[in-house]
Amino acid sequence: GVPAGPINAVDEVFADPQVIARGMHVDVAGLPGVASPIVIDGDLGTTPDVALVEREGTLFAYAAGPGGFKLYDLGTPALPLLRGTLTVSGLVSVAPRGDVALILSQGGHLRSVDVSDPDNLVLLDLLDLIGSTFMNISAADSIAVVAAKDEGFFVIDIGDSTDLVEIAHVHPTVNEVYDDLAVKEVILHDGLLYAVTDQAGPLVYDMADPANPVLIGYDSILDSGLPAPYGEFFDGDFCPARNRLYLCHWD
Repeated sequence: GVPAGPINAVDEVFADPQVIARGMHVDVAGLPGVASPIVIDGDLGTTPDVALVEREGTLFAYAAGPGGFKLYDLGTPALPLLRGTLTVSGLVSVAPRGDVALILSQGGHLRSVDVSDPDNLVLLDLLDLIGSTFMNISAADSIAVVAAKDEGFFVIDIGDSTDLVEIAHVHPTVNEVYDDLAVKEVILHDGLLYAVTDQAGPLVYDMADPANPVLIGYDSILDSGLPAPYGEFFDGDFCPARNRLYLCHWD
């Protein structure tokens, strides 16, 4: 291809004002290198959960990772501006809901944070869930659901963001073969919950009564006696416009 900029010698690259200003000069095992200019959580080498939210015409990135909860102004996408920070350890997931963000840590600590002022993030409430491994959180309307792997999933009433309340704890079961399933990902959309499980794949729950989720859909092969074509999942997303559920598999 054709270079989009000048071709520089190594010493010229490290002397470039942009490289210096962004702290892109790194040393790995004594060898010099240039890091990516895009660092979402402020720490190289970490992979936080990120949610994009448009507020009053400005795009923001809510980043939850080992470096805490951080809110970036993406008014100039090439130069993300850090606006607010909340120091919290072990974060694994974030779910936006209006002027509130829900952040989940590995220890099962679910926090609600007031993000109405991007420069002044305020902790509203903390709810401790019981379990060993927590994967992600999804929120819609007045409820949130937390994927807790071997502990299935939890349903939380978030109608009052200053008083988070656990209203259901479900260990997904399809039949005698596929029971007590590990939930890796949860996605709330249009009154339904998509719970992505190891071995049994995606399960669909009717959330009309959030305190009593009702299983209404799953792959019919689970009742056939044949091996299900599923293994271990680790991520997923739903595309309403295409009516598709996209899942990432470890393989």
